[in-house]
Amino acid sequence: MKPVLKFQDYDIVAKWNAPMPEIEAKVIDLWTRNNVLPNGADAPARARQVVLAVLDASGKAVAVNTAYEGHFPLAPAARDRVTCYFYRMFIEPKHRRPHLMRVMTNTAFDILERNRPKDGPQSFIIITENPGLTGPGMIRLFERFGYKVWKRMPGGKLAIRRDFGVAPRIPAA
Repeated sequence: MKPVLKFQDYDIVAKWNAPMPEIEAKVIDLWTRNNVLPNGADAPARARQVVLAVLDASGKAVAVNTAYEGHFPLAPAARDRVTCYFYRMFIEPKHRRPHLMRVMTNTAFDILERNRPKDGPQSFIIITENPGLTGPGMIRLFERFGYKVWKRMPGGKLAIRRDFGVAPRIPAA
């Protein structure tokens, strides 16, 4: 299990579409330790959706992101409906570091873009569950990497979208 990249003292391991029972077990342990899965969630099925796992120096999973294919908006008749990967991420509170979220999100996007089927999803969508991701500073950070607020949803959530095959326009420093 070779890391796809290093971030500070962490190994980031790519798992997308690869059977990796050891990583899946570590991720389920992460979710269980932190009690983060909704009631009734099928942990093994969700573990098969892992894009990246972040491991600490001891090899324990401390962060993970997952993606699953779907349609947004959910209403079949919506004119602006797209096939997408819905993205989820969890970082154990004591392991939250500046830039880790950005590295995980952008790396997951790259992996999904490189590995999607030719007729696969056209977009990567984040539904913000965390209100901290909806402030102006976070929105500017998302926009810097090619993401756009696509829809405003009930409860203050945002649907943030980035399309595959479109290079982000990175502003000059």
